[in-house]
Amino acid sequence: MSNVDNIAIRQTWVEEQTERYAKELKETEDDAFLYFVAALLLGCSPEDVEPEDVVDGRQDKQIDFVHIEDDEDKSEAEITIIQAKNTRGFGSNVAIQIRNGLSWIFERSKQQFSKLDNESFKNKITELRQLRNEYGASNLTVRVFHATNGDSGDLSAEYREEANILREKYTNLGF
Repeated sequence: MSNVDNIAIRQTWVEEQTERYAKELKETEDDAFLYFVAALLLGCSPEDVEPEDVVDGRQDKQIDFVHIEDDEDKSEAEITIIQAKNTRGFGSNVAIQIRNGLSWIFERSKQQFSKLDNESFKNKITELRQLRNEYGASNLTVRVFHATNGDSGDLSAEYREEANILREKYTNLGF
């Protein structure tokens, strides 16, 4: 079986799962796709994804989902951040937009982010900042995902370049 066939089979499966979860969760297909992706990454079922982790909406700065696993005993936390697009492609601008969203999470002043209309996003930023202050950046594991139903083998050179800039910036900060 060729890689093209394999990708097409996977894409069809993802589309079918998205349709299924849209019906089961009574969500739009775009929201069901986000729940499906989050469930895959967190190792749970879409029904178990916490609604408060979904920050998608007005002024989300291209961040759709923020999940925090806080291990108080070890003074460390694992953060999963997702930008999900229920499409078959990877737009190069999305990597730039994700970088902007991460800037809002980790760099913008409290005065700036407190003006956002998105209460869920503001709450997640506040929670992350508290953990960073309490545990230190080196005790935070931050995983950032851009999920689509596209073929990652088709990423443009510009997308790869922007993703590498993003990776380098945050790797060098101790995360």
